Amino acid sequence: MEATGLINLRPNPGYGPSLLLSDTGLQLVQRFPGTVSAQKADIQLVAERFSPRTVTQLERIATALFVKRRFPELSRDSQLAKFRELKPYLPAASAELGFQELESGIESRDLRV
Repeated sequence: MEATGLINLRPNPGYGPSLLLSDTGLQLVQRFPGTVSAQKADIQLVAERFSPRTVTQLERIATALFVKRRFPELSRDSQLAKFRELKPYLPAASAELGFQELESGIESRDLRV
């Protein structure tokens, strides 16, 4: 979205950057308010669920989600192995924890992933 000019990145020393709506992004939102309002509840829910998480937590949840979506035909053990293959620097327990967090809180009925 940065490449399309819809958002700007604001550096946060010691943390990751903040994503800010650019002037172009604001114009798009103003031009298509129905599209934005249709997604607002989902956006708010994602923000509420993920904003308290640390980078480490987000990385393991995102990796578990990636593996689950990209390799749905694999057994759970094979998905765990794929996770560890993708993130060898994370502790082995992170793979299982990532899938548990994904299934318990993220893949609930009110948040479609």
